[in-house]
Amino acid sequence: MKLTLGALIAVTALAGWAQTGPCAEIMLSAQPEPPIRISQKPISATSDENFYVHVIFSNTMTGDHVVNVKLTTPGGFLYQQVDVPITLNTVRGPATRSVPGYPRPLTVVQVDQNRSPRPNTGVISIAIPLAGTTITQNALFGKWSVDVDLDFEPKTCTGAVVFEIEP
Repeated sequence: MKLTLGALIAVTALAGWAQTGPCAEIMLSAQPEPPIRISQKPISATSDENFYVHVIFSNTMTGDHVVNVKLTTPGGFLYQQVDVPITLNTVRGPATRSVPGYPRPLTVVQVDQNRSPRPNTGVISIAIPLAGTTITQNALFGKWSVDVDLDFEPKTCTGAVVFEIEP
């Protein structure tokens, strides 16, 4: 399947571009690169093999953390939780880190300040598969939500972002 620009949905911490917390913005798109413009198109389950959760961080955040991404189905059930160890340090540390609940260390992702679509921020992008998953096999279409937290602490990033997956 060829990837197409199926969607970009974003939520900002406050109106405009004010940053008050470590996660300034959450974006979803059908492309691995974080987008610059915002569109409200649904994600297409037939056109898009994956979609991406882009988490944009304030440049005031430092150190090592774990980003917790929770995807909730249109019926309100937890579909998937992805935990990603990250570092905002300019000097790269260990390549893997132990994360609670995982039997093996996970790969540490460097927050990238060169790819971020906003000034004075960094970004990570997390791929969520669509093609061949229970989403497409069981027609789980409709309004989904994604919630992103830091270090297993609820409500540490922005609120939940609602987005749509269509056939």
